Amino acid sequence: MDLKSIIGKCAIRHSLLLRSENTKQYYLLLGIVDVVEPDMQDFPADKRKMVCERSHNSSGRNPYNLYYTEDVITLSESFLKDTENAYNVDTDTIQILSPDGFRLYPNSSNSFLPSFDDSNNLLRQMLPKRDCGCGVHVLRGNSAAIDKLLKENKYLMEQLAELSCKYLHTDVGRYTNVLGNIYITHYHPEFRTVDWRVCSSLKGLLGKIKYRKEGGERYKCFATNTDRNGLILESSEVEFHTGDRFIFIPFHTEIDQIGITIVDAEGQIVYAKEKMAFIRSISIGMGINSVNVVLKGKDNNGNETTELIPKYSSIHSVIGEGGTQDNTFVADTKSFEQAEKELRFIFFDGDKDRKEDNLKKARDVLMKILNTANRRIIICDPYFGANELYHYVFPQSSLDVNVWILTSKNIDKIQAKTLKEAQDKYNLITDSNKVTCRVMRGKSDLHDRFLIVDDRVWILGTSFNNFGERATSVALIPEESRKRIISKIEAWWFDKNITEDLGSYAAN
Repeated sequence: MDLKSIIGKCAIRHSLLLRSENTKQYYLLLGIVDVVEPDMQDFPADKRKMVCERSHNSSGRNPYNLYYTEDVITLSESFLKDTENAYNVDTDTIQILSPDGFRLYPNSSNSFLPSFDDSNNLLRQMLPKRDCGCGVHVLRGNSAAIDKLLKENKYLMEQLAELSCKYLHTDVGRYTNVLGNIYITHYHPEFRTVDWRVCSSLKGLLGKIKYRKEGGERYKCFATNTDRNGLILESSEVEFHTGDRFIFIPFHTEIDQIGITIVDAEGQIVYAKEKMAFIRSISIGMGINSVNVVLKGKDNNGNETTELIPKYSSIHSVIGEGGTQDNTFVADTKSFEQAEKELRFIFFDGDKDRKEDNLKKARDVLMKILNTANRRIIICDPYFGANELYHYVFPQSSLDVNVWILTSKNIDKIQAKTLKEAQDKYNLITDSNKVTCRVMRGKSDLHDRFLIVDDRVWILGTSFNNFGERATSVALIPEESRKRIISKIEAWWFDKNITEDLGSYAAN
């Protein structure tokens, strides 16, 4: 599958650009031209969409600034033949910091390098996670000039880390060998991937094949069974065609570690797996640590009360990672009571004659949600203060959960100091630093109240401090919308221009 086959296809192009503020000229630091297929989830519906962001760490004293751009291009023959002179972003010609031009790597006009599930592959980390292998066409530039420029300018390394971590999921400044290069990725037009399982009844390996589209391609699958020392126990070769939904590879020996390679009719590798191991048994060990949190307060008559709250920390080893799953129900079971029971939607009517009942119900509902957390809790509430920390975070049952609280300057300095004392008290009692608070700077971008538990997101009609007093609701955000909300909140949290540490805000 040579590069001619991708001419005319759409590609998502990721570019890190250096701009000279003296000459106003752009230079390419890194280019990734990802030839997406229409069935890929990140294929843009609006091909005119373009991302262009300058680093927040820019400085007027810096003669250079860094930009990240993401746009959609249609691959042309001229772009592939003369990339360094055809690299344009939004009509601006981009200069290449490679005085000797590019060297093709490997030295071939037709290179298809399988890059599948290898988490150590840097390029694979930068691209969206996909269940198919990709070919990589590498145009190597001269990274020495870029490396020298970055080391001589203290601002540029900070800018590079900020932009590449945000958009490419890794600090490319740590991998200077990729700088100056252009990577063109492309995918097999028919074949996607295979899901494997051991079939004990037939004594062999059964694979369910996924295709990108129907066609007439013929494939060969080479499989090798080896022991833990790398000794080959048995090899097998099987053919299949596009349209075959399953492939069976017989093995007479007991399956230990399997290596798989699939090639198409042209001999191109379209799939490769090394040392697949299949689990026969799972061993789990568990221990429990606990701590009692003493919470003092006052009752309605002003008498002091003491509440003993047990908190637990589980220590266990499991294979795999647990996840959350939303249940889907048919129309006749989607009753109001069912939605409340599943914590998908709860309404509080604000009836003043039932105020105490509503407040108790509201607290119970929020505690139920909070106690489903396995990894993290993020509370976004511009009015969140110390009372709410004592009321909701202290009683939360698990010691293993990190709690982020994002509040705003709607709490004044005195309230901020009280919240900081409560945060420090919790971390001291639990001998951890699980609770962290940050404050939105200036006029807060935060209006709605969000509660994130692991990877689920609820929206609250009012703040935690008076939740349930008036007519309000709490609703689970649909799964397809959560990622965008979580990504935005995480961006606020880590951006020091948008949020600041609670201790810093309280002290100044």
